[in-house]
Amino acid sequence: GNINNPQVLFLSINPGYHEDNWDEEQQNNKILNGDFAINECKYLHEYAENKKLAKQITNIVLNDNVKYYNHCAETYITSFFNTPNERVLNQQLAILKPELKAEHYNIMSDYTKYLLNNLLPNNIVCIGFNVFKRTLDALGISPSDVKFETYKTASGRDRVFYKSVRHENTLIHGVLHLSACHISSVGVDKMREIFKNTIKFD
Repeated sequence: GNINNPQVLFLSINPGYHEDNWDEEQQNNKILNGDFAINECKYLHEYAENKKLAKQITNIVLNDNVKYYNHCAETYITSFFNTPNERVLNQQLAILKPELKAEHYNIMSDYTKYLLNNLLPNNIVCIGFNVFKRTLDALGISPSDVKFETYKTASGRDRVFYKSVRHENTLIHGVLHLSACHISSVGVDKMREIFKNTIKFD
């Protein structure tokens, strides 16, 4: 995405894997070599492919305007390895040789520190509360500084659906993972209203 001066930086655990042939791909044992290049924000392509997370991000965070992706960037806080979910990622990392596991951890740790200290945009949107917590830990932000929003569930209990904290000139947002099926329409509507009022695109 736009890494020079993004107005929104999306952070998630790792790249997803949306196809149905994950097990088959693992059996192939391919070694993939590719050049790193700056591309458009990946959610723009995934929106065109009707992927759920990209559709939710566009609808909730970007007020249904795909042109805003031109002002966004996205990256990962745990790994650049793509997997169908975090459970599979943890399984993959667990079977790495100790020296490779340590190297992977150090690379991601250094990358996260560099990212958060040098590419602080107006907004960071953490996809999932786990990512939000890790971001706060990396920046040394106290949980007591966090503001949160709740809604009433059908059973009458309060459910947190959104968290935020300001760090210097950056507003850090934490949301429930937007590809999950258990987010209520009430939570979605409230999130949409929050982002409409807090993120202003040029």
